[in-house]
Amino acid sequence: MEGKQTGKQPKDWTSVVDGVHQQLQVSLAEIDERLVKNGIPKKSAGRDPFTEPLKRLAERIDGLDRQTHKAQAFIADIDRALAASEQLLREQLERSESLRQKLAEWVNRAIG
Repeated sequence: MEGKQTGKQPKDWTSVVDGVHQQLQVSLAEIDERLVKNGIPKKSAGRDPFTEPLKRLAERIDGLDRQTHKAQAFIADIDRALAASEQLLREQLERSESLRQKLAEWVNRAIG
């Protein structure tokens, strides 16, 4: 503000504040009217237009996070099953190699 402030409020200060308050109420009512005319429901008037979309997005992200944990658990189960199968196959391979050697020895004795 230009000019000196004396630290005193004008005598009609409360009427100035009341007038500003009334004008703000009128302005808010006009804004609500325009929002309703433009198809925005009155219940959302004055609210952040991004609140609901962000809330839905957060819910989707939470859902994806839960699905990710489920997928990780499923993959861990598959890994354990594959490791067990790999161990069985290695044991079978060792047995078949042992049998192959025994057969080779038996054939050599039968021929020789």
